Amino acid sequence: MPQFDDKPGSAPTLAGGSGLSEHDEIALQGTLLASRWKDRGVTPDLLHVDLKGTVGRGYATAAGVLPPDADDIALDAIKAAPRGAVVLGDVIGEGAMGVVRTGEQPHLRRTVAVKEPRGEATNQEAIGAMLREAWIGGNLEHPNIVPIHLLSRQGDKPLIVMKRIEGRAWSDILAEEAVDEGEGGVPADRLEHHLALLMEVCLGVHFAHSKHVLHLDLKPDNVMVGEFGEVYVLDWGIAAGFGDERPDWMPDAAKVRDVVGTPGYLSPEQAEGAGERFGPHTDVYLLGAIAHEIISGERLHTGPLVACLLSSYKGKLPEYGDDVPPELAAIILRAVDPDPEVRYPSAEAFRLALEAFITHRRSNELTRYASEKLGRIEELDAESSSSGIDWEIAQDYENTVTETRFAFQQALRIWPGNEAAREGLGRMLSLVVERACEAGDLRSAAEALSEHPRPTAELKQQVEALKTRLRAERADAEELRALGGRHDPNRFRTQRVRLAWLSAFSWFIWNMTIGWLDKQDIIPLTHEFLMANAILSALSYWIAIRFIGREFLMATEINRRAVNAIWGGFVATAMLWIGVWGTDTDPHLGAAMANAVYASGAGCLAIMVDKRIWFLMPLTLPSLIGATLDPLNAFEWTSLIGLIGGTSLVWLWREGGDTAMEGADG
Repeated sequence: MPQFDDKPGSAPTLAGGSGLSEHDEIALQGTLLASRWKDRGVTPDLLHVDLKGTVGRGYATAAGVLPPDADDIALDAIKAAPRGAVVLGDVIGEGAMGVVRTGEQPHLRRTVAVKEPRGEATNQEAIGAMLREAWIGGNLEHPNIVPIHLLSRQGDKPLIVMKRIEGRAWSDILAEEAVDEGEGGVPADRLEHHLALLMEVCLGVHFAHSKHVLHLDLKPDNVMVGEFGEVYVLDWGIAAGFGDERPDWMPDAAKVRDVVGTPGYLSPEQAEGAGERFGPHTDVYLLGAIAHEIISGERLHTGPLVACLLSSYKGKLPEYGDDVPPELAAIILRAVDPDPEVRYPSAEAFRLALEAFITHRRSNELTRYASEKLGRIEELDAESSSSGIDWEIAQDYENTVTETRFAFQQALRIWPGNEAAREGLGRMLSLVVERACEAGDLRSAAEALSEHPRPTAELKQQVEALKTRLRAERADAEELRALGGRHDPNRFRTQRVRLAWLSAFSWFIWNMTIGWLDKQDIIPLTHEFLMANAILSALSYWIAIRFIGREFLMATEINRRAVNAIWGGFVATAMLWIGVWGTDTDPHLGAAMANAVYASGAGCLAIMVDKRIWFLMPLTLPSLIGATLDPLNAFEWTSLIGLIGGTSLVWLWREGGDTAMEGADG
């Protein structure tokens, strides 16, 4: 004899391997269910399916489900209801116990929906059930639950005045292949569209649970979708309260001993009629059954009534193929688990799981798209490695990298926990870093490395090596640029021209002034004066170099050569005058002899700075001869050398002139 695991709080199941065939197991489960029904007073003959496919509408009439004075409470409510608050219109729908008409509230000028008892359902129990449905709806003020405006009456017949919804039953929409267009006229994703509707239902159900109300008959037929996408949970006719905080007038779910709900969706505890096991997890099961219908197109439990109830009682889990996303399949399987402890603890938890799936799904779709692009990147990389860099390949590579990077990053923004996107982004960025390092593109390499989700030490070393190499190349380039600048004859040409003008004018004035001072016996020319003249001239030159023209006089090789040549002239002149002083030669003759040094200086400038200066040497001969023949006017003759030389240099280095300045080595 097989043993059964008959723990309280769960549907009984075969314990261990019984060795029974599937047919025998079903028979045994049927026997167990029949036994449970017998204990609760349920017989198949009493299982009546109403017009909306629901069984157990009259469960509340059982002893103990309602308070003893329930009928009196209902009668008092009807008597207190106002008459004539609504004008009835045409019939727009029919339910198991009532008829729904259009109505008009004259004082508010508002069109409403009005529910009244069916002709054959005007007994006290039916009216009481309708009133309780109205009271439950009136206590559940939520955007996803149809608002109850008013309880009115027509004679002794109650009229439930509620919001009129312009829309369609969700079951009708679910039966269609396509869904309405989304934003921008693009057809909405069918799966996401219906899961979004289901999440709206979850919000309303979770709110009802917070008010200690169980719906117990959740299905697409009992959900209305408005013209603007509003979602409303309807038909709270078999709803029951749970917990100690439920109102006294509300049916007590724990006292239910009947099969209640719609076959095809029922949880194991509903199929058994085990109200003591009802709770929010019962509605979670129904929500999971709706999710199953969304992805499969059929109810969770199928077959004739008793077989369908037996399937619910067994709690057999569905099996899904590869066309159902594994994450969604896992969510549904948990929601419809036969063990209430395994199911989601609340409708909100189930909704959050669906919301996470949609988020993950969008992220995964982007990841799949980016992964395909990554394959293309790797192909392009292989092509460029084998055949060399081609402009079209490079352009395609760059565009594909940009597109792939964005897709992976967007996938991670949507779902930061998407490891596939993180791994794909890392692969792509590693490739980008390597190729950028090969191309010497530090900016691209550093940017890709900074975006890499898990950069390796090797990648970091590659970028650091590139930085070091480029830094060295930059230093070499700077050195070459500086070297080129030092040898550029055109650099500071304008300053040299100005300095030549200034030097020529200063030379002329200086020597003319010394000659005049000598002739006027103001400062007679002596050996001491000659040395003082040499020292003052050198000091003036040093001051000019140190404080006025250092930036450009020492910036180029040509300028430095010119400065050194002039310093050489000062040294040679000083040595000449020291010799003149030492031999006690006439100072005037020493001044005349200095012209030979100046003429030689022109030759030095030609050798060291610009070979075109050679022509200055013959120009200095008149001054040299004149000073030699007329030593008393040596300084006047010397002034001509500066004037002729400075003017000639200005003409050579003028703007637009030949700028090819060459030394003796050029």
